[in-house]
Amino acid sequence: MAEDRWQLEDIANRVPGFRGYSTQDVRAEADQMLRAHLSKALGLQRDRIAEIELELMASGDSRAAQIDRIVMAFQAVIDSVDTPITGIDEWLGRVAIREDDLESIYRTDGLLLRKVDQIGERIGETNPWRSLDQSFAPLIGELIDLLKTMTEKLGHRQEIIENPLP
Repeated sequence: MAEDRWQLEDIANRVPGFRGYSTQDVRAEADQMLRAHLSKALGLQRDRIAEIELELMASGDSRAAQIDRIVMAFQAVIDSVDTPITGIDEWLGRVAIREDDLESIYRTDGLLLRKVDQIGERIGETNPWRSLDQSFAPLIGELIDLLKTMTEKLGHRQEIIENPLP
């Protein structure tokens, strides 16, 4: 329960207006707010990477082609966030949600938000992107791994919603 409260506070600090999923009347709004926040934050990071790609293309740097892979990976995660989950209406309409499910979804949502922060930190480290003698492969690999983790956690979130504990 203390963990649950900490997760909720962490999410509320990151997503303005987020009040959680504990009551039926705010659940749909909370889900929409969280997904919109994730989508926007990921879109901003994708756009930062796309700007770097354009700069490299303009300067004739052949490494620009390496970046296209990460732009597509970002878009795939954004599409996943933006796609409504099967069964979401039933989950949102439940009168009560078990504490275990709430704790699990708060933990998952918090992790998704922290992964977006980690992605922003890695992209913000501009030296690897601007250095002419450095390969992007390690950095792109790290970003792909973070996006894969987000995809897995989005799948876990979907499982919680589609198959709540009885």
